[in-house]
Amino acid sequence: GKREIPLKSILKWRLEKSKLIKKYWPIQGKCFLTRALVYCAEETDNYGGVWELKFSEEDEFNFEFDNGLFKGTGIIKGPAEEQTNQKSISLIPCYAWAHRNLGEMTVWFNY
Repeated sequence: GKREIPLKSILKWRLEKSKLIKKYWPIQGKCFLTRALVYCAEETDNYGGVWELKFSEEDEFNFEFDNGLFKGTGIIKGPAEEQTNQKSISLIPCYAWAHRNLGEMTVWFNY
C-alpha cells in the first residue's frame, strides 16, 4: 500500500545549499537554496536589492511558514553578505515570485 509521511517528518527536512559544478562558466561560483523547491530572493523582501548577496559555507538557514504570504507559504530566512555588510534575508519559493512589486529577483547567489 501507499505509505503516508507524517507532517512532522516533512517539516524536519534540512535545507540544502546546492553548489554547481565549476566547469559551468556562466554560473561559476554561484549556488541556490532548495527545500524540495528552489527558493528565490526578491527585492520586495530584501531592501537594497538581491543581486550582490553572498552566502558562506557556515551560514545556517531556517524554514518558516508565513500565513500572511499568499494565504500561507513556506519561506527561508538566514544571513547573507552584501558587499561588506551582513544582513538578514528572506527567500520565497520561485513559483511565488513577481506577484507583488517590481524589483530585483535571483535564485543564483554568490558563494
